[in-house]
Amino acid sequence: MNSRATRGARTQALIVLAIIIVVVGGECLLATMEHHSDVVDPDSEHSIGPNEEVLHIYGDGVWWAWSLFVDPAAMPEARGFSTRVVSAILVIIGVAYFAVFLALIVDGVQEKMRRLKKGLSPVVEWRHTVILGYTEETPIIVREISKANESFGGGVIAILVDGDKTAFESELRRSVHARELRGSRVVFRSGSRLRAGDLRMVAVETARSVLILSDTSLAPEPADAEVLQVVLNLSTLRMKNANVVAQLRSGDHEPLVRLVSRGSVATLASSDVVSRLMLMFARKPGLARVYSTILGFDDSEFYTQQWPQIDGMQFKQLQAVFPDAVPIGVVRAGDGEVLLNPPGDYVCAPGDSLVVLAEDDDSYEPRVVPTNQGASAPPQEAPTDASEFLAPASAAPVPERILFAGWRADLPRIITLLDRHAAPGSELHVVSLLSSAARDEALAEADVVPNSLKNVRLVNHVANCASRRFWEGVRVETFTSVIITSDAIMSQLDVIHSDANCLAMLLLLRGVQAARLTGAADAPLHASASWADMRPLPVAPPASKPEADTERSFRASKSARLGAEVQMTQLKPGVLRGNHSVRFGISSHVARVANELPVVCEILDPRTQRTVNASYSLLTVSDFIQSNDLISKIMAMVSEDVHVKRILDHLLGGTGTQFALLPVAQVLKPGAVVSFNELAAHCISVRRATLCGYLEACSDGAQQQRSLAGCVINPPDKHERTAWDGRVLIVIETDETAGAA
Repeated sequence: MNSRATRGARTQALIVLAIIIVVVGGECLLATMEHHSDVVDPDSEHSIGPNEEVLHIYGDGVWWAWSLFVDPAAMPEARGFSTRVVSAILVIIGVAYFAVFLALIVDGVQEKMRRLKKGLSPVVEWRHTVILGYTEETPIIVREISKANESFGGGVIAILVDGDKTAFESELRRSVHARELRGSRVVFRSGSRLRAGDLRMVAVETARSVLILSDTSLAPEPADAEVLQVVLNLSTLRMKNANVVAQLRSGDHEPLVRLVSRGSVATLASSDVVSRLMLMFARKPGLARVYSTILGFDDSEFYTQQWPQIDGMQFKQLQAVFPDAVPIGVVRAGDGEVLLNPPGDYVCAPGDSLVVLAEDDDSYEPRVVPTNQGASAPPQEAPTDASEFLAPASAAPVPERILFAGWRADLPRIITLLDRHAAPGSELHVVSLLSSAARDEALAEADVVPNSLKNVRLVNHVANCASRRFWEGVRVETFTSVIITSDAIMSQLDVIHSDANCLAMLLLLRGVQAARLTGAADAPLHASASWADMRPLPVAPPASKPEADTERSFRASKSARLGAEVQMTQLKPGVLRGNHSVRFGISSHVARVANELPVVCEILDPRTQRTVNASYSLLTVSDFIQSNDLISKIMAMVSEDVHVKRILDHLLGGTGTQFALLPVAQVLKPGAVVSFNELAAHCISVRRATLCGYLEACSDGAQQQRSLAGCVINPPDKHERTAWDGRVLIVIETDETAGAA
């Protein structure tokens, strides 16, 4: 700001100086012409007369001075020594003046280019997307927003970073290919999001959506405090109906942000969302595939819109009205409440917005049949053969036994959520390097008392999960599911080591399972490590040397990965050793045990995520919850439509409404041929559930993980009848007891 003010003052001074020089020069020329009047052109426009002689000669003198000042060649022929001296002085001063003036212009242009290069110039855009901060989630968010902008030819994404923007531009180019932008343009600006003036550089006041990312280099408390400060800064600006999404690390701070923003900012507590998804994926294998399909803009996603044509219709009639979408709920006009999986006889009121799963916001529209009274009616469907369907069978809740390998800061919330939804008699075994005292302190801060849990028994074990000896001493076959997450000590060091540690635990678990299946591990379990009678594990690190424990865990992880890779690698017959090509993969025994015990493994680093997605062998042994990927997609979706936040709150919260997997064998008789619309009508009328799609039947039976089955949301040709044997229906169901709790 000071440099620009200095340049402005210099420019004004030069302009004033030029005026003074021209005026004084004109006076001097006029004085010299009193003795050399022949210099004046008698054919000039201003003739010399007795009345206006001084006025016209003064004007001509100024004009001659200006001509000499800017262009020496424009000087008329001058006579007399004094006139020539004054003319020469004006020419010399003019040359020097314009040299200085040109230097000032060059300096201004260079400063402008420098500011453009460093991202210090303001963005002049309207209805664009603004991202405040740069983290591991930023490239994923850029990809998702680019997909959303593709339908209208692309858009502008402005990113405000604290530092040299060239480094961030290089990082984004390495992570996001040019074709992945799909016509969108990304611009960086350097500045602090804690200053309102820097926020104006990315034109937040005219933006369509603003995303506030949490600083991962800070602890959760300071990071959320910084986000709160950014929200306060935004509240001082004149925002024009922008969708503002703030990422928080802890759900405890969401009420404070809502209070400060008066409800105008959508908050997303990333740790809470990940913990809820992690628990859902472990308890219901296959849901990971469902959420990876509906989150983001690759397939069908959530959309809300008002349709006057459906006013007065019952919800169970809407599937026939929208053949290119799947209606799943409504947003009430009066209170704005989101109602997912409503009763089939719910009547759509004027002003209600319909919530659907569709490919794009312009890919669906209602198809109604006008009546004689001028109203609209749904198309008539073929009658459904009720004999093809089975009656719902009530199943008693079964107690669960979950092994949680690692410690998360939000584990107390997971315990509370599991205690709310699990059947009585369930158990949660937590294994971590974290000391028992630290765990008790964390539980006490979250007001979680293990002895007061109603349905879940909490069992703590201090052990190194990255050790093969640990897994050999665990009866994993007695558990219903396993959750592998980054340990608290590991996650504070580096996400790369955290992911490596999780993958090592996963491979060790599957390797030990396969060895027991083939009889290679017939040795009895360690007597003191029996999990059947809940006796404490013998592996306990010294409380005084946590750093040594961490290093020992890293070394164990490395050796475990090497051993597991050797064990879980199978050479095909005829493949030679040496310099010849060797094919690596997961053995059939590992694939078999992977289908018997569901495992959910958390991945943090995007590079590890790409490796996992490209590895079919890894995808066969576990469901992977890619934390950063899921959070980034959710933030991108909420930035496009704030109703998505409330929809996900219902699906992931404690309302009892959530996705569920229903095998077709429990709905249809073997060999039954029905349409998707008939199945949807049966689900909503008989089972009080909303049908959204299905998982394809696995081609090789039990050898396939359900997570690898093809997931179809909002299928086409919903009226065509087909066989459904082997498929799994994806429905949204409501547990009334959970919602009441």
